[in-house]
Amino acid sequence: MRKLLAVLLAMLMLTSLVACGGNGGEESSAPISSESEEPTSSVEPDASVEPDASDEPDASEEPDASEEPDASGSTTTKTDKPTSSSKTSKTSTSKTSTTTQPIVTDYEKPHTGNGAGLWDPQKSSIDSKAEAMRQKVLNAADTIKPSTSGTTYYVSYKGNDENDGLSPETAWRSTERVGRLPALIKTDSTLLFERGGVYRGMMQVRDGMSIGAYGTGPKPQLYGATKSFADEADWQKTSKANVWKATLDKKYDHIGNIIFDHGKEYASPGMRFNMDALKEDFDYYHDIKNSAIYLYYSKGNPGAKFDSIEIAPKGAVLRRYERKVLLENVTIENLCVRYTCYGVSFAQGKNIKITGCEFGFIGGSMATNFDESKNKFVGEMVRLGNGIEFFGNVDGIHIENNWIYQCYDAGFTIQGGNSHKNAVVKNNLLEYSHYNVELWLGERTGKVVNAIYEGNISRYAGFGFGSYNRIGSGQSAGSNFLTAYTADKVNPCENYVIRNNIIAGGQFGLVHSPIYDGVNGPKYEGNTWIQYGDYPALSCVAPGKLASSALPGGSLANLKTAVGYLDKTATVKYE
Repeated sequence: MRKLLAVLLAMLMLTSLVACGGNGGEESSAPISSESEEPTSSVEPDASVEPDASDEPDASEEPDASEEPDASGSTTTKTDKPTSSSKTSKTSTSKTSTTTQPIVTDYEKPHTGNGAGLWDPQKSSIDSKAEAMRQKVLNAADTIKPSTSGTTYYVSYKGNDENDGLSPETAWRSTERVGRLPALIKTDSTLLFERGGVYRGMMQVRDGMSIGAYGTGPKPQLYGATKSFADEADWQKTSKANVWKATLDKKYDHIGNIIFDHGKEYASPGMRFNMDALKEDFDYYHDIKNSAIYLYYSKGNPGAKFDSIEIAPKGAVLRRYERKVLLENVTIENLCVRYTCYGVSFAQGKNIKITGCEFGFIGGSMATNFDESKNKFVGEMVRLGNGIEFFGNVDGIHIENNWIYQCYDAGFTIQGGNSHKNAVVKNNLLEYSHYNVELWLGERTGKVVNAIYEGNISRYAGFGFGSYNRIGSGQSAGSNFLTAYTADKVNPCENYVIRNNIIAGGQFGLVHSPIYDGVNGPKYEGNTWIQYGDYPALSCVAPGKLASSALPGGSLANLKTAVGYLDKTATVKYE
């Protein structure tokens, strides 16, 4: 009897456990349907909740094979059919905000390699110091935070240009989106780009703006080019042997350069002005009237050969260029700006700070007028391209801890106007531009007051792409520092000092500078000067005069003699 009772009791307990959905304390492997739950693959993200950092896509990883862009260019995610009940929950039927951040599974990966010296690399004894400075720039901390008094706008590679841009969850997608509605950007606003993304297009900068980065990963990369042309479908054969055609957006003005694989090759030295002139690899012609680029390339479809092809348009990624309008109180921090004619282009500026930024692969477009009826340029042919440009009067600018390279014209420049005062340019790495630093006043009555250039490494001027086809401007003045002020005199100055910099390697001379007399022109103090080979020591002037004669290099003795005209406390090295 006891055995029978035990069996009956055991059967009763087992029946009870099954009815409750249990299996003796272990997790069931069978799916359980519920009207109150929905499979995670069909639930919309909650726009009010910021995603955890651990859920962010890694910019270094390729997108999952199950994630494909749809025909409209947006991205969808393939999912298996759920094993749960097909009943719909309240969550799946609730209305979703139009500014909800979309699930992005495919995005453009930022390029983080050093392409500055791939094309014509130079070497010297200060390479390790330069690399340490580059790493300091790349790893600079973000100090710009969301505004407590104004509006903060967000741009993210996971964003959508149809969003309102007012939170990380409802961020915009592109720089171009910011530029389309500049009226949205008001005084004392903050604009933050998410790290780890690529953003394309150009925008206006307004008074009181702070522009920076948020999140983790590489600096936000802002490209002037609207897309990469590294796709076979972008290029078509033409009737001329080895010449390929790509169709451009009509908003492109004049293409100044084409950059292949982030600096392995450039087309700018092969800029041509008609189809017949295309004869060698990387020669190119921009047919502006018909919005087409023609590229000579003998090794097949360029879109199949290269992983990245950036066609750099005329214009500035960050600009405020009305010459009669003073731009005030702007901070730009921790951005990477590439593939355009100008990185930053401001006219008159007051209290402008640019720190922790990277500017590269800049310039080459023409400044002359294009006659559409004749399909050619008319007038003086001058090519453009500066990393950071101020064109006009400045008062209170601070440029520190930036890496600037491969600019057609100048890495950093203040030019024009009649007053340059309270400028600090320090601890920057400038390399491979035609001029790493270019400074001149536009008026004979102009004056330089309290301008300090110190702690910079300026090297390899004249070895960048912009020095190999100087249409409309000569090569002789290419230098690490060009400090000639106006065409026929050295302007008066107060506390204008170039000190404690490393000035190394220049194809046309280390600097192009007037000799100061204690009152006029810049004063050089305690710089380290390094030149090598048979390159000139300085593209300089005789004492008390302006000229363009070169003082010879080729030996330590020649270098010491030349540098002695400028810097009485110099350290001089010949390598």
